[in-house]
Amino acid sequence: LRRLADAKVKYISLPTDYFALYLLLAIAISGFLMRHLEKVDIVNVKAAIAGWASFQLVTPEGVGAMYFIHVFLVTAGLLSIAR
Repeated sequence: LRRLADAKVKYISLPTDYFALYLLLAIAISGFLMRHLEKVDIVNVKAAIAGWASFQLVTPEGVGAMYFIHVFLVTAGLLSIAR
């Protein structure tokens, strides 16, 4: 909120600062929706993550689109940190 109220701080704020903030917000919202509204099958998610960790790619079935949106957002976050 200080970035929006103080003119000096607003002047030095970069769009990348807001990108990280909105990305974290989107990850949290997609995780909340995945847990409470779409009810993703956690067993298939665990199998997919274990497959990714062992480089044996497994396509999870029955997880829905929200899972893939969440994974995309998390990947984008990790890539933005690595830059």
